[in-house]
Parts: sequence; C-alpha cells; structure tokens
Amino acid sequence: MNSTIDEYYVDNADSLVEVYKTVAKEDPFRGHNNVFLRGVQDSSFKLVPSIDRPGNERILQYEDEAIREALKQFPETILGTDKSAIADTITEYCNRYDIKKTNDLNQVSERAEIEEEILRNHALRFSTNIIGGDDIALGDLAILQHYGFPTRLLDITTELKVAVFFACQDCYDNSVKNGLIYVFDSSLTSSLKQIDSSQPYHGFINEQSPFAFRLKRPFFRDECQCGDFIFVPDKHPATSMGKHTLVPLNESDLVIAKIIVDASAKRSILKEFNASPYSSVNYKTIYADGVEGCFRAVAQAFRAGEKLW
Repeated sequence: MNSTIDEYYVDNADSLVEVYKTVAKEDPFRGHNNVFLRGVQDSSFKLVPSIDRPGNERILQYEDEAIREALKQFPETILGTDKSAIADTITEYCNRYDIKKTNDLNQVSERAEIEEEILRNHALRFSTNIIGGDDIALGDLAILQHYGFPTRLLDITTELKVAVFFACQDCYDNSVKNGLIYVFDSSLTSSLKQIDSSQPYHGFINEQSPFAFRLKRPFFRDECQCGDFIFVPDKHPATSMGKHTLVPLNESDLVIAKIIVDASAKRSILKEFNASPYSSVNYKTIYADGVEGCFRAVAQAFRAGEKLW
C-alpha cells in the first residue's frame, strides 16, 4: 500500500480540522465517515493490540481461559441500560439514526419508544450457564476490549471527535505528551467486514492479515464511540498447546497519515470540540453507559473551573 506515511503537526482545533479535511477528504462533522481513525494520548504508542503488549504474555498464551474467566465476572448482568445515561445520549442516538429530531421529543410516549429501542438493541447479557459450553463470540471480544480487558482487537472509529477525545483525554493530567491520531488507508474501510456478534472468534484467528470489522448489532458503548475494530490474527496457526503469536501490524500497510497533537494544545482543542454545535465529546458522552465517566467529567470540570458539556 503506502511506502511513506505523511505526518502533520497541529496545535489548535482549526488546523486539526483542516488537516483532517485534506487527508480524509471528508466533512468531520457529518457523522459516520468513510475513513477510519484511532486516537492515542501518547504519540510514541505503536499499533499493537493490548493483549500483545509487555506484561500480557500469559493472557495471550491462555487467551480462551482468560476470556472465559473475564466474562464470568458478569453473570446475569445487563450493562449499558442506566436510564439517566440513556437520557443523556438520546440526542446522539437520534442524530445517528435520524429517528427523531430532539426538538420533536415532546411526547413522553415518543421518548419512551426510543429508550425501549436502545434497551432492546444494546443491552448486554452474560450468564455463567452458557459461557462454559459455547464458543467465544467475536462480540465477546469487542465487549471486553471496550471495557478494558486486553484483547487482540484495536479500537478504531469513523468520527473525528472520538479520535480527538482519545488523543487529548489526558490534558488535565500533570504529565501530558503529544497525542496522535492515525488516519487509516481507505482500503481498510472498503474491505470492512459486517459481522454478527455471535460468530466464534476462532473462525478468524487464522486469517491471512488483519482486517476491520463492524458488529451488525453494536452494543451501547460501541455506539457512543462510533466504534469499529481491527482484528489481528495469529501469525502462525496456534499449536496444540494454545500458544499464540500475533501478526505484526505494519503501519505503512495500514496508515496514510499521522496527525500529531501538541501536548500544550490538547486542553484547548478538546474544549473547542466539546463546544462545537456539531459535536459534544467528553467523558460523559464517550462513556455514557457508566457513571464513572460522568463523575470523572464533573471532577475535571471543577478542578479546572471549566464546564465540559
């Protein structure tokens, strides 16, 4: 694909948007676009799945056992169905699917119908009765990835505001480094696999190369982050001992540009994006299915004397 990767350095929101328009040739505030992005808070980070990073060697080698044990921690649990969180994200949901305009949500029955639709489509259920016997589904990996468990997946998104959040989210920390937004080659989008959540992940570990996929029925946090995934297969078929070695990700094969975000500009850039009439991005919207995101957003706002939403 690409022999070289263009690098751009930005220190304000306007220049970031202009670079995005130049590279992606998309309207950054249109919603779902045709270019995949990935934002990371440290520009020295590499394209490596969390399960393949130092310290996670045993999780990779005993991947199935680790996944099953993680899933068993949520028996008979429904995630992503908090009523207040749903109320906060109705606007985002309506805009994405063009169900209703927010100014039309005057009828209680209309709002209830939308909430019911969200609950029906995005509730997550785990049961210790079925995990032990069923194949581990690709949807399970996606859930674990979004909730912090090391997996062979890499998060990507089709929305600039989400990538900006992850590149700038450490802006209130004491030690802040330059952020980075990866802009992926259009071939990754054109070869996107639409996958049913129940498909066993074992059916993909021997693929020839990494690929992007989208769940046909995404869960709530995935929706909040407009998230898709890159699946990284095994470099060689797993042995009978269950040993895994993942295919290394060659950036020059996947990435067309890197947008480096100046550390000192992260705070102002995140504020600009959050204040935009076309965008609203902060811990409350990105992690709308968990109260920890809302609490963190409020704490940050008070520390900085700023309003984040």
